[in-house]
Parts: sequence; structure tokens; C-alpha cells
Amino acid sequence: MALFVQNRSSMAEWPENICPLQSAIGDVVCLDLLTIVNLAFLAIFCLGVVAGVCALLIWQTRKSVPHDKKKSGKSGSIFFTLFAGVVMVGVLASSMNIIMRGPVTTMSRVTQRTIAEQNMLASGKLAIMAAANQPGSGDCDADNMVEPIAWSLTGTGTPPGGGGFLPDDIGASPTDPWGNTYGYCVWDHGTEIQTTCATPLLRLKGAAAANGPALAILSAGPDKIFQTSCADAPAYVVKAAASDDIVLPYGYAEAEAASGGLWNLKSGDPTIAEIAKDLEVKSQGGAVVFGVDSTTDAGRPSIKVDYIKALNNAKIEAVTRLLGSAGVEGATTNAANYGVFGSNTGAAGVAVKGLASNGTATGVLGQTSSTTSGAVGTKGEALATTGNTYGVSGLSKSSTGVGIYALADRATGSNYGVYGQSQSTTGTGVYGYGSAATGGNFGVFGRSNSAAGYGGYFDNAANGWGLFSVDDVGQLAGTYLNWGTTRGAGGYGLRDNAGTMEAKNSGGTWTSLSGAPLPNCSENEVLVTTGAGWDCLCLNPDSGEGGTWIGDDIDEGGPRPSVTMSADDAKLVITYEGASIITSTDSGVTWTDLGTTNRNWVDVASSADGTKLVAVVDNGQIYTSTNSGVSWTARDGNRDWTAVASSADGTKLVATVDYGQIYTSTNSGVSWTARASDQSWRGVASSVDGTKLVAVVDNGRIYTSTNSGVSWTARNSSRAWMDVASSADGTKLVALADGESIYTSTDSGVSWTARASGKQWIAVASSADGTRLVAVTDEEEAIWTSMDSGVTWTVAYAGDDYSWEDVAMSADGTRFIAVSHYDGSRIYTFEESAGSGCLPP
Repeated sequence: MALFVQNRSSMAEWPENICPLQSAIGDVVCLDLLTIVNLAFLAIFCLGVVAGVCALLIWQTRKSVPHDKKKSGKSGSIFFTLFAGVVMVGVLASSMNIIMRGPVTTMSRVTQRTIAEQNMLASGKLAIMAAANQPGSGDCDADNMVEPIAWSLTGTGTPPGGGGFLPDDIGASPTDPWGNTYGYCVWDHGTEIQTTCATPLLRLKGAAAANGPALAILSAGPDKIFQTSCADAPAYVVKAAASDDIVLPYGYAEAEAASGGLWNLKSGDPTIAEIAKDLEVKSQGGAVVFGVDSTTDAGRPSIKVDYIKALNNAKIEAVTRLLGSAGVEGATTNAANYGVFGSNTGAAGVAVKGLASNGTATGVLGQTSSTTSGAVGTKGEALATTGNTYGVSGLSKSSTGVGIYALADRATGSNYGVYGQSQSTTGTGVYGYGSAATGGNFGVFGRSNSAAGYGGYFDNAANGWGLFSVDDVGQLAGTYLNWGTTRGAGGYGLRDNAGTMEAKNSGGTWTSLSGAPLPNCSENEVLVTTGAGWDCLCLNPDSGEGGTWIGDDIDEGGPRPSVTMSADDAKLVITYEGASIITSTDSGVTWTDLGTTNRNWVDVASSADGTKLVAVVDNGQIYTSTNSGVSWTARDGNRDWTAVASSADGTKLVATVDYGQIYTSTNSGVSWTARASDQSWRGVASSVDGTKLVAVVDNGRIYTSTNSGVSWTARNSSRAWMDVASSADGTKLVALADGESIYTSTDSGVSWTARASGKQWIAVASSADGTRLVAVTDEEEAIWTSMDSGVTWTVAYAGDDYSWEDVAMSADGTRFIAVSHYDGSRIYTFEESAGSGCLPP
């Protein structure tokens, strides 16, 4: 058996090489220092006894030899002397044992305290590391402050007051050298204290400033009784006087130093934790979703992430030292994906902005390698419908730089070098600014290598400007400016032919703009262009002399006819009360009965192209068509409808009800909203964009709206208003009062002027510019026209005893159609001819 000295209380924790003979000879006996001293003195005592016995044996041997009496007496004295020596040795050994016991005991206690402190230091570090590994990175109350792990309720002995025991699952020794479980106190610091953490809380209340200890490790000492207690801030740790307890507190600064970078609180800001290591953040499924890696290039650490989102309107910036020569570089190989996609929903914001301030660097580089049509290298969308927002804004301060440079380098597919889109009526699809005052820099430079692609493509979804320039617009010599989808000589538009400007209409031929001289128009004529070239148009044609009347009897007709036409007068629609709807696609030369159900139709309106129609039925519903009347769909409920009007695109509609309200629609009649108050509404008209509306009331007033019918303003006086018409922009208006005058306005209905009085006016129509007007009466069976916005009126047709009911006019005012009902139906269409039969003004 080998013998090795070791403190008995910590023997189980010492490593194997402290007792080197253990594995070689078997069991090892390890004794403390006090036991060794006792054994040493026992050995000395035994040696003294052995020495006395040996002396006695020697004395007995000498006694057997004859001596004189004098010598015998001396021998007896030697025996007692030796015996006394042995006794003195024993007494001395016992005294030395008593004298040495105190210091040796003290040395043993000092060694145990050192061991306890070392264990407590290790336990504190392990507790700090374990704190950051808790759910939520250790911040259980979400106040950006790490909470230490809670104390345990299980341990040997009684825990310190206000606290608990050191948890046994952090990897540290749970007991001190005297056999007691270490005490453990922790404090919850920050703005949220003991609010949402686990129950029971097992943490004390700390401070918002985190200026006290975060945790404390305690040992009860040799007496195994805690005289130290823990309390809420600001008391924290209270240690009794003369206590043998050992206390090791850790503040947030100590936690930072002790964590080795795993729990590093930023200097001056305890709410921010730092880490000086590479990172990998995994999802709950175990996949790495974010990482920081500096192993490839320590000077340029890479961020590994599949998706980056800026929160709380923060900005994400990428600079050239991270990505080479491009501020932001995006690449995609999948169809319909974007190399770079920027989205901005705030007014005056920027979806993607690239800034290149040096040499030929690129602010934003978007690239797509997809051969599929529709792939986009860079796409910017400003989705706000108000404000001067930009889908993409590029700025270059270099004299040779480019604000935005986009290259669609595929020779096939409808790919775009730059694609900009704005949904705001005042927004810009692409805005480029070359701010250098010198050099050939470009605000926007777009290039496409595909014959079917576009160097730049501009689209304003709100019918605003697709492309607008405040300065000159230049083109290279020999190039074309085409309209439509066909480019070059096969299309139509304008071109430069070796310095000669030529124009071509759709279906026509290229003709020099410097051809035959313009005609010399006479008084009361205006210069107009026709299919054959320039000509003069009379402003005051006489009946039968300035145009051609075409009369046609309609057997299927009925009472109360209503008529509408497309802007180019090619498509006509007529409805009757109690009859079917008839249409024409050749300006009234031929007519087709649609075979619709015979209803009490009272009014009809058309989009500019004649495709979208809307008609109303007296004591019935509203009906809409999207195929020029081939099929119809019933809308809204049964009402006493009187009139209807449409915007040029057929999207915004307005209809009136007799002794009811005005109803508006913004989705081509699918749904309707009641507006204004109950009145005897008679007629209604709309501007081409559907924003400005005007409606009249029988024995009431005129009402105008500038917000698509949401609100209305009363105008003029109460009269027997019958009908109303509007110019395309809603500025010039004309209204009829039965038995009174025609009234005109040039300021969107704010003020009105009486014209042509004393007629039983029933219907009126206007050209797009509001200059040409046509009105009908049922008294004189006459058709009246005006060429000066209603200032003067002339009878254009009279006779045949027909009672006119309605009238419609083309956008240019050169053609109109009037319908009547008297002994059958009669349709008259008028086409004005140019250059002959023009009366003086």
C-alpha cells in the first residue's frame, strides 16, 4: 500500500497523477498533514523506547562479568539515566505534537479555503456561459439584458437567506470542501424585472442601470452555516460580521471578462452583447439561416444569408469594399426573378438607390442570365400612388460615369436593359440624374442586345407620363420614331431620311413633311389634316351645303330613342323604349338588331372606342357590355333610371335616378355607390377621365363634381333642365332648359351664360374640345349647331315634321347623329365636307 498526502475533503476531485503509485501498486491511502505529524511523533516515541530497551540489554550483559562493588553501583545509575532519557523523549514528542497541532490545523483550513475559492471561480464562469445558452439568448423578459440562470431549490444544508443553491447541471462541483452545497444568488436587471420569466422566479430584483452584481457564488465555510443573505437591489449581498462565509459576486463587467467572448457586453452600453467569433445561426429545423465567416478573407468577412429585411424603416447599405466595383450587385438565373428588387411604399422615398462617386464604378448593376421573356436584371417599383416617388433613382458624379447602367445581354427574348414603372399620377418610372456639369455623362443609359428587347421601357400604370423630358430630346440621324408595336420602316410615325423628315400614317406611305404647300383657307375656315393631306374646314356650313345628310327609316324603332357613338363615330348604338337595341359599325350605313330583350331603355353611353357600353332601363336595372353590345350583364337594382354617362375608357360610370340619387361606379359598372340627394335628376355628362361630372335637375339646379361624384356643388338657378354635355376636359359645359335658353360655361360650371333662348330644347352633344355643339328640339323639328362653343347657333336641319329625341357627336365634331320618333323611327347622320359651301361668319 502506498501513502500519499491529500486534503481528505477534496480527494475525489484531484486528478489521477497526484497519486502516481495508484495504478501500479493498487490502493492508495491519502492522509492529511495533521495525521502525518501525529504519526511522526509516534515514530519518535517508539524509537526512544527501542533505544531504552537496547540500553537495558547492554547493561544486563555487563552485569554478568565480576566487578567490584564500586563499579556495580555505577551501573545502576546508568540504567536509571537511560530510563529517564526514554521518558524525556516521550514527553518531548508529546509536547511537540501539542505545539504543532495548531499551525498544521490552520494550514489545512487555508488549503480548503483556496480550493473553495477556485471552485467558486470556475462555477461562476460556467454559470455565465450557461446564461447565454438559455432560450431567447438568455433574455427571458425581452429587455435586452441577459438574465443569469435561476438558482436551484435542491442541495445539502440550508441555502443562504433570499437565495438558493448552485444548479448541479452547469458542470461545476456542487459542494464545497466542508461538504455543503454552494449557495447561489442571481439578480434580474434591466427595464423589465421579474415580469415574463419562468415561475417560480428564483431571481432577485436588480436595477435598470445594471450597476450591481448579476450573480454571486457563496460557501458556508468550515462551520457549514450561512451567515450571509441575499436581497433585492440595492442591498444585494449582506454578510454578517466575523462570518467565515466565502462570497464571490459577479457584476456585468466581470461577466463580460469571464465569458471569453461568449457573453461580451459592449463597453458603455450594457444592453448590447458582442461576440468575437464566427457565427452560425440555425432555424428550428437545424438549417443555417445566417452566418458571419472570416476564415476565407479576414479583411473582408462574408455574411451568409438567404434573405435580408430592413425592420422599422432602417436602411441596408452595401459599399464597394464589400462587393468589388458595384455598390449592389444582384444576379438571377431563374425566370421572373430579380437580381435586385427594391420596393418603396412611402411618398418621396427611393426603392433602390446606387451611388458611384469614383471613376467608372457602378451605382447599381442588375444582371439576368435568363433567356425567358420577362426576366429583369434590376426592377424598381414605387407603389405609392401620391408623391414624387421613384422606382429607381441613379446618381453619378463622375464626368464619365453612369447614374444607372443596365444591360440586357441576351439576343433573344423580350428582356429589358431598364424597366421602370410608377403607379403614381405624379411619379416617375425611372429617374436618372447626371449631375456633372461637364463630360458626356448620362442620367439613364439603357442598352439591349436583343432585336425584340428594349434599351429602355417606360410604363405609367396610372395613365401619367411614361417618358417626360424638360429639355431637348435627341435621336441619331437615320432613326425612326414609331408608334405601335412595329419599328422601323414597316411601322408608322416619323423618320429621318438622309436629313429629310418624313411622316407615315398607319397603312400609308412615307411622305416628306416639306411636300405641297398648305392650302390658303378663306374666312371662317380652319386648316385641318385629312387622309389626303391638308385641307380647309368650314366653321359655319349651311344646311345641305356644308355636309351630307343620310336618312334611314328603322322599322324596329320605338318611342323615346337614345343614341351614343364612339369617338371616331364608327360605332353607333340606339336604344328604344319597349324595343331591342340596334348597333352600327360603319357610321350608320348599316344597322344590326342585337335581339336583346325589349325593355324600357331610356339612355345609353359608350367608351371612346365603342367597346364598353352602359344602358339604363326605366323602372329596371343598369346593363353593361364589354363587347360592343353583343352580350349584356344586369347590374344594380331596379330604379327609375333617367340618364347615364361614361369615361373614355369605360371604367368610371355615372347614372341618375328620377326622384332618387346619383350612382357612380369605378369598375365598369360591376358595383355602384349612391351619391348626392334625392331629386328629379334628368341628364348627366362626364369628362374623359371620369373626374369632372355635371348633372341637371328638372325644376332644380345644375350640379358639378370634381372628384368623380363623391361630392357635388349646386350651380346656376332652378330651371326645367333637360340635358347637359361636357368637353373632354370637363371645362366647357352646355345645358338645356326646356322652354328657355341654352346655357354655356367655360369654367367647369362655376358661371353660366344664356344663349339661344325660347326653344323647347330636349338634347345636346359636344365635341371633345367643346367648340362644336349640336342640340335638338321637339317643337320646331329642327337641329341646331354651334361652331363657337355655343356663342352663336344656326339651324343645321329642319323639316319633315320629325320630333327629335336625342343627338350624339364625334370627338372632332365633324359628324353627329340625331334620332327621332314620329310615325316610325328616323335616323339622320351628318358628315361635314371641307372646302365648299362655307357661309361667312
